[in-house]
Amino acid sequence: MLQYRPARALMTIALAIGCLLALAWDRKWLTSAQLFGWLSDRLGMAGFDWSASLVSRLAGDMLTLSMVIAMIIFALYGLGQGMGARGDRRSLVDGRGEPSAFSQLLAGRSPKLTTVLSAGADRKLFEAHFSYGRQCLMSPLRFAQWGFPVVGFIGTVIGVSDAVRQLPKAIRGGRIEESSLNGVLDGLHVAFDTTFIGLVAAVLVTLAIYVLDDMWDRNEIVAERLLANGRHSESKAQSDARTPATPAPTRP
Repeated sequence: MLQYRPARALMTIALAIGCLLALAWDRKWLTSAQLFGWLSDRLGMAGFDWSASLVSRLAGDMLTLSMVIAMIIFALYGLGQGMGARGDRRSLVDGRGEPSAFSQLLAGRSPKLTTVLSAGADRKLFEAHFSYGRQCLMSPLRFAQWGFPVVGFIGTVIGVSDAVRQLPKAIRGGRIEESSLNGVLDGLHVAFDTTFIGLVAAVLVTLAIYVLDDMWDRNEIVAERLLANGRHSESKAQSDARTPATPAPTRP
């Protein structure tokens, strides 16, 4: 029975990113503030001042930074699914050997899958792969498709609530205190930034789902053709075996 492990693929990617960030923080190679500061400077030099200010704010809030890291995790998972779909195509068309263990781990697929597809399995295994396997492997991306906007709206509520909580401190006796007004602005920045990141991530995930669905559909068409050709060849071989051989004419 074929096994699919999308959760293991996501946890592997998350652990790898977490280990890299922890190692960079421990060795003082590159902190998040330095990374986002460098990216903000490059965007400002290119003329994208609004994006430069957005990038510089991402390192200052844990919620927005977590959403960016989650977006990177799902982007790598989508890349792994694309590699897996290309491996399926090569197995169906060319019958190539096993892919690397890294690509199998990143795609969350069974090690036996390539062998089954290249050997020309029966219809039940093909249907299981293109129905259950497709649903199982694509479910994390479909979850992220609506999960990112929901988290973005939750961040909007948190940011607006924090801004409202800081508002009485900013306005006292009809006077606006600039030192306390920064807290209000920080809350509004969190509210709008989380919404922006959530919507952008949802658009990117939707695009990835569209591309991957197209790859799955093409592979399924190829598999149907292979099954049809296999049944035709098998039935022809059986009919040839049942047909008695015509004796060769003898010369007088």
